[in-house]
Amino acid sequence: MNTQNTPELARAAMQQYARCMRTGNWATAANIERHWGLYGYTPEIVSTVLACVATGLPLEAAINEATESTS
Repeated sequence: MNTQNTPELARAAMQQYARCMRTGNWATAANIERHWGLYGYTPEIVSTVLACVATGLPLEAAINEATESTS
């Protein structure tokens, strides 16, 4: 997990991740997941976490929020 992740980086990653999902660029999508410490989560959770971080929520809190809402 990168400690330099910012809301701006999360917004860019969210857009790139969505593009990867639409075009089937699974390798780049997996790289984004690994960069953010989200590898292994569903695409829905990855997208939700990135959206939350883009609003300023800390990464760990965003993961907790996204995973609790799907339990």
